Amino acid sequence: MAERPNSLSWRILATLVVAAIIAGGTFALGFSVKGGTVTKLRDDIHWTEKKLADAQLAIAEREQRVDDAQGEAGDLRTLSNRLKSEIKRLEQTGALVSSLQTRVQTLTDQVRALESTGDSDKQLREIADRLAVDRLLIAELRKSAPQERDEARVYWADIKRLAVESAASLGSKVNKVTTALNPYFDWAERDFASSQESTITYVLTGANSYEAYVEEFWSAFLLVVIDRIDAIVAHTS
Repeated sequence: MAERPNSLSWRILATLVVAAIIAGGTFALGFSVKGGTVTKLRDDIHWTEKKLADAQLAIAEREQRVDDAQGEAGDLRTLSNRLKSEIKRLEQTGALVSSLQTRVQTLTDQVRALESTGDSDKQLREIADRLAVDRLLIAELRKSAPQERDEARVYWADIKRLAVESAASLGSKVNKVTTALNPYFDWAERDFASSQESTITYVLTGANSYEAYVEEFWSAFLLVVIDRIDAIVAHTS
């Protein structure tokens, strides 16, 4: 009769088999979980790197905008200071012109009074006639120059006619203004991407010559008037 296996031995064997099965399953599960974790970690790293790159790009763009804004602010401060200086200069010029206008009017009236009494000579009458033209030019000087091309052309044509009557030497001064007129309005009528581009174009195209020649003409004219006033004062004193 065959001997029955010891029940304890069977129990031990069964326990070992079950333990082996559990160990194998745990290893497989652990490998699966570990593999999934690595994949997710790589994805997270890629996502983080992309977000970091996007953030760096955004920072660079913001810094560029800040630099641009600072540049624009600097340009505006420069323009503001220049305009303040120009306003002060114009106020001083306006006071001078107003004084000259009054002086010219007074002297013209005095010369006309001498003419009516027969006490004026030919030279004094000629100066008086020139002063009458000067009064018209002074009135134009106190006005704002036209800001449209066609109106400016007509304006300076009229100014030249009066200027030549006042003094022949002023004709060439007006010619310089009219020569620079088109480049100036070509610049003024354009749109520019930035104030820097506008400023550079203003200089390179010669548009800046227009305002410089305008100022040169009026300065020359005022000197003519002042010399004429001095001549009348010297002649009548």
